[in-house]
Amino acid sequence: MAQKSLPRTMLLLAVALINTYVSAKTVYVTEEVNGTRVVLNTGDTLVVKLKSNPTIGFSWALSGGVGAFLRTEISEMQYDKTGRVGAGGHQVFRYTAVGTGQGSVTLQYRRSFEKNAKPVSEFSVTVVVEE
Repeated sequence: MAQKSLPRTMLLLAVALINTYVSAKTVYVTEEVNGTRVVLNTGDTLVVKLKSNPTIGFSWALSGGVGAFLRTEISEMQYDKTGRVGAGGHQVFRYTAVGTGQGSVTLQYRRSFEKNAKPVSEFSVTVVVEE
C-alpha cells in the first residue's frame, strides 16, 4: 500500500512546488514611488531601479540593512546606450522575500569618497512581506 501512495505524494509535492514558483511575482519600483509601501508575499521579488551616474562619482548605496525577511540578490549598473561619454543609466537592486516581516529599504545617492557629506538624494520604501 505504501508503494502505491508514493507516486501520488510525489505528484502532490511537484504541484505544490510549481504553484509556489508560478504564483511568485516581481514588483518593480522607481523614484516615483519614493516614500510608499510595497506588499509582497514570501517568494516574491522586489526590483528597485533608480537613475544613477557613477561616471561623476555618484551611486546609490544601502543605508542600514534590510531585514532578515529580504535577501539581496543583485546590485548592478545598467548604462544607457547613448554612446556619449559620461552618460549615466540606472542602478538596479534586486531582493527576494524569504520570510514574513516589515521594514524599509533605504538607499542614499552620494559620492562614496565624501564621507561627511549629506546624500544628494534618498529613496525609501516600506516593505511588508506576508505569507
